[in-house]
Amino acid sequence: MCGHARGFKRLFNKVMTANGRGRKVARVLDPMMTPAVERHAEVKASAKRFETAVLEAQDRAFEKAPPKTREAMVAAGKGIVGRPVPAGAALSQIPMDARRDTASMIYPALTGRQVRPLWEQRR
Repeated sequence: MCGHARGFKRLFNKVMTANGRGRKVARVLDPMMTPAVERHAEVKASAKRFETAVLEAQDRAFEKAPPKTREAMVAAGKGIVGRPVPAGAALSQIPMDARRDTASMIYPALTGRQVRPLWEQRR
């Protein structure tokens, strides 16, 4: 909060408890922030439920799979869903023309900035 005689007035002291002005601000902000905080908690709980469901589905798929498929799953780290792919491998799967179009047309249209090669930036 600004407006103090010398610089800023702290909202919290060293123990992180609000001083007088902070309580006044919190009284206004807490009701405004309550729906967003509840929505955030709901999204986090949903993500947790999804992760649990994915692990259970992977375990069920592993149990029902034939022996050869099980060996392949174990060799792949039992990761059917959500296995991380290195960036180089992901980029190599995208055709060169598509990457060039993204750099020259799509990205500048979204951000308003031009992508230039390093040799051109050094000028």
